[in-house]
Amino acid sequence: MTDEWDSAEIDLLAGAPEVGVVTGKSGLSARGTPIWIVRVGDQLCVRSYLGARGRWYQQVRRRGTGVITHDGRRWEVAFEAIGDRREEVDEAYRHEYGRRSPHVHTITTDGPAATTLRVLPLGA
Repeated sequence: MTDEWDSAEIDLLAGAPEVGVVTGKSGLSARGTPIWIVRVGDQLCVRSYLGARGRWYQQVRRRGTGVITHDGRRWEVAFEAIGDRREEVDEAYRHEYGRRSPHVHTITTDGPAATTLRVLPLGA
């Protein structure tokens, strides 16, 4: 069962330069694999920079769940395809990371865009 994020959690995670994703084998440490997370409306979204080749992405697509980490905190989460919202998610990545990183161009190309997932907190 999933719950919705509360606004403080959305602000915290979407404002982070990066978060970790732990998926079992892909979690190289308790912090996990570093990824970028963005806010699209009241949702949190992630993409694999390596597209479908990304190990963490392959793991969450198989399992559907994982853990997001940031600043010593952990959230058990579910991942699901977000549907046809590419332009909104591309814009969120450009807005959040465009001034800080030359890599924003790559994450908004077709391969990574095809890996866009919505992140949902798992309820108890």
